[in-house]
Amino acid sequence: MTSKRFPILLPLIFIFLLCLPCQTVFCNCCYRNLPRPAIRAPGQFPWVALTFDDGPHGWETPELLDLLDELEVKATFFLVGKEVLKYPHLVEQIIQRGHCIGNHSFRHWNLPRLDRETIYLEWSYCNQCIARITGKNPRFCRPPGGNYSRDVLLAAEQAGLYTVLWDINSYDSGEGSPEQIVSTVTKRMKPGSIILFHDGFQSTLKALPQIVKAGEERNLSFVTLDQLFFR
Repeated sequence: MTSKRFPILLPLIFIFLLCLPCQTVFCNCCYRNLPRPAIRAPGQFPWVALTFDDGPHGWETPELLDLLDELEVKATFFLVGKEVLKYPHLVEQIIQRGHCIGNHSFRHWNLPRLDRETIYLEWSYCNQCIARITGKNPRFCRPPGGNYSRDVLLAAEQAGLYTVLWDINSYDSGEGSPEQIVSTVTKRMKPGSIILFHDGFQSTLKALPQIVKAGEERNLSFVTLDQLFFR
């Protein structure tokens, strides 16, 4: 008796599943119409983007800015809103020296663990902190740790932001030596690459000159994300 009923139940089960919210059953379909985070640029130009997360910092950021000036390269700084409030003069310096600023959330929390409204406020508050100093909202955002979800992407879009991740992680925030950072980055660096660094580590400062030299030997130029995506 049971075997006869089973074929009849299959179509009913299928119809039931179709009626459920897509995030409950078919998780992938929820992402079809979402803005996709950028991992790298197409690569038709010999350009690479250096990006620095988690600043600004009172001591380390000025050192990094001086080094970038010395190397004659431009970069993108993904700033944390609460740190922007502490060091507005550093935000001004970043802009004055020709660099790009991105949104790294207000409190640097793990965004996928938050509800949609709170995620939006994280993006929005950081936008406001930056705009009060620069006169305009940033174009780009990067969720802390690169952790994102459907709500993180939608909230970023709602806040007028384009989510950018990376294709090369320098792993400079761990215990890696400058030599290890240089090796990790230069092995994978190519046109269109977006490289993740962190503002606040001496190992990063020591590695950067060798990375820039290696890029220039390959005829690569280091540009901001504005230049990379809106040339």
